[in-house]
Amino acid sequence: MIKKAGIYDEDNGKKTDYYEYGDIVNAEYTLLSGKMNGLFKVYHINGKLKKTGNYSNGLANGKFTEYDEAGNKTAEYTMLNDEKNGLLTFYEDMKISYTSIFIGDLMNGAHTEYYYDEQSGKLIAKIEGEFLDDEKNVIWKTILIEDTEERILSFETFARGIKNGAFQEVIGDTLIIGSYRNDKLNGDYNLYIDLTRLFLGGTINTKIEDLILLGEGNYFEGKEAGYWKYYDISGVLRS
Repeated sequence: MIKKAGIYDEDNGKKTDYYEYGDIVNAEYTLLSGKMNGLFKVYHINGKLKKTGNYSNGLANGKFTEYDEAGNKTAEYTMLNDEKNGLLTFYEDMKISYTSIFIGDLMNGAHTEYYYDEQSGKLIAKIEGEFLDDEKNVIWKTILIEDTEERILSFETFARGIKNGAFQEVIGDTLIIGSYRNDKLNGDYNLYIDLTRLFLGGTINTKIEDLILLGEGNYFEGKEAGYWKYYDISGVLRS
């Protein structure tokens, strides 16, 4: 116990909190004038470390790390005066699940999500984009990783969370290319099909020159407008 003038001082010194049942430690920290200062630790009920970080004058400051009940790292990030600031890395199954930049406790900056093959654990795809005050901003891309090469499968353009600009979307064997304005389809809209994937399977080819045009037209404020054409897979005008 920490004493002050010979009397136990509950506002200062090292503290240990326990779960309500038994003598299992829940948290360990140090108080200075009633506020947390220094190393802070939280534990799972099985005794494994759950979270660790530092406090200064009652506010979270510095690097924080979190763990699951098996002891595997699940997240690491930096706090500044109780707000996330800097790179946050989130882990799942001992692999990086996503990374994001925070400023003032809001996502601001680059964001990347990672996807792995369930059997081999090999990285096979990722999503890259940016946030502005917690809202998607500029181009967001879905990227395939084939051997050591990266290929853009699809993308969307955002302006503060609203779709605004060019996009490329994949639905099955079909590649769609168009654009949005204020979250509504607007401008040229083209549909292509990958015959190789249609008959043989695999991942769609996104090279326009290798695909067959199925349809073309135009949107205005979310509605079809103007002259539209549809073709069969041999390129003959159908309607």
